[in-house]
Amino acid sequence: MSKTNHCRASNLVDITSKWAAYQFDAAVSFIGISIENALQEMTKGVSKYRLSDLLKPEYKLPRPPTDKQEEKNAINWLKMQVGRGVKVFKVKKE
Repeated sequence: MSKTNHCRASNLVDITSKWAAYQFDAAVSFIGISIENALQEMTKGVSKYRLSDLLKPEYKLPRPPTDKQEEKNAINWLKMQVGRGVKVFKVKKE
């Protein structure tokens, strides 16, 4: 609705406190982006999720890797993406 009306979500529900409005807008943006990203995930050319499933209260975001091997695989995958839109930044240790 915010995109359609070109206004902040907090304006639609008339939140007047600047800080509360910021927090509300951030939460709405996070949820919206998470749902949009999930809808774009594909497996063998078919969407992994349906909007009706994503809107259910029990829907949860995937957890980050907890297993050291999974974490290593994720880091290696990121390293392979360098030059494909992923940039490497080195931080100097003080």
